[in-house]
Amino acid sequence: MIPIAGYADRWSVGHNETIEFKVSNELNEPYSVRLVRMTCADPNPDGPGIIEYNLNSVFSGQFPSRKQPAKLGSYGFVAVDCNRETDFECKVPDNFRSAMYPMRIEC
Repeated sequence: MIPIAGYADRWSVGHNETIEFKVSNELNEPYSVRLVRMTCADPNPDGPGIIEYNLNSVFSGQFPSRKQPAKLGSYGFVAVDCNRETDFECKVPDNFRSAMYPMRIEC
């Protein structure tokens, strides 16, 4: 079992839109979150590697842990309302360029 897992409420957001994150943590300690801008995601050891830039000045934080159970297995289930509480959200600034901006969640 992965001790910490999360997902965003949407794949993409535009300027001044807000994205919500749902996180479940089996550990009984706070977790840290930071925003990064990823310019390369190539894991090939002969390639350029993963290149990311820290954007702590835009968004970072520490949040309390809580368990939000998920069913395991190889199947899909779509519900209108999953009753997952939002753990944190991030508003996209006006000056962000189009790019991949992953959130790093660490315990």
